[in-house]
Amino acid sequence: MEQQEIREILQRAEEIEQQRSYSLGDSPAENQIVAAAMEAGLSREAITQAVQERMAINSVSREVGELVFALSADGYCYPARIRAINGDVIEVTFLNGFEHRLMKSDIHPFSLLPGSTVNAPWAGWGAWNCTVLSYDRENLRVRLSDRMGSEQNFAIADIRIKASTGADSIRNVAEMWLYGAAFVAGGGIVGALITWLILR
Repeated sequence: MEQQEIREILQRAEEIEQQRSYSLGDSPAENQIVAAAMEAGLSREAITQAVQERMAINSVSREVGELVFALSADGYCYPARIRAINGDVIEVTFLNGFEHRLMKSDIHPFSLLPGSTVNAPWAGWGAWNCTVLSYDRENLRVRLSDRMGSEQNFAIADIRIKASTGADSIRNVAEMWLYGAAFVAGGGIVGALITWLILR
């Protein structure tokens, strides 16, 4: 195996290990996800992993010098380093040089899992939603796909993610499952009604 392949495997293993500490809690939204998944024949373990990957969970110790995604005024989160922590207020320096004060809730884990979505300034397209192929932690660069067959390397200072909280992600997954279950149930009722009308 090439050194680069070994490094990417180890980086991915580290990200997976960091995710393992997360498990679904006992909130109503999380219970709805599990119930809908079990009705669809999925295990709790499968839905836990899906939520982990969707939320790109990893531990955020929030220490000075740590690399995080920090919320900006445009509603996106950009890579930044924590420079000071004062209670619930965190001061960051974005990798583009700007400094900002944020609440802890506006700081998100820095994670670039393969398959996750980021927004990058793609040549010819402008700001474009891309898929992460790999992340070079040493050089702070990420390889992205435009989802149409092209790949390109970017400095992480050039990427951003859409801001959302963990609760929003869980709520979105729960809503998706509930709408799906309602659609299936609704289809069954309509089908039964049509069958009843035909057989009358």
